[in-house]
Amino acid sequence: MEPNNILETFFSYRNPAIMVTVIFAVLSVILYLVNKEFIIPLQRKKEKLDNNNLRLMALFAELDPDPVLRVDSDGIIIKMNSPAIAFFSENEINEKCNKLIPDYEQIKKNLLDDNNVVSINGKHFTISINESDDLEFTQVYLHDISKMVEQENLLSARS
Repeated sequence: MEPNNILETFFSYRNPAIMVTVIFAVLSVILYLVNKEFIIPLQRKKEKLDNNNLRLMALFAELDPDPVLRVDSDGIIIKMNSPAIAFFSENEINEKCNKLIPDYEQIKKNLLDDNNVVSINGKHFTISINESDDLEFTQVYLHDISKMVEQENLLSARS
């Protein structure tokens, strides 16, 4: 074989190594373009949507007429809405949630039980805990049922 024939044979489209290299290059370009044009923009849209959802959740918590606490993964209160500040104290921020809500950790473990009633400073609350793996905090919603408990006690006392 002449040297020219060897080069022609090597760089021929019939050479399997050249075909594999071309296919690999084409697939690499396609994957790069799919990632750049579709996957990355979708990830950005998801992040933007998640941020908007967090802002909405924070806004709803601020507007809630009942106390709402935001607790980090260590059980430390990082934020309170206005009713929570009025009921507890702004000084309770950066404190453990167990200090304010008795049995908080036990209630958090039993999330399926919706009938969690706690007594705090002479008032009675139902407690709902909204915990998400995606969020770096937990929302604790307290709903004041003190008047209802007082009415039930009055009714049971009359019986």
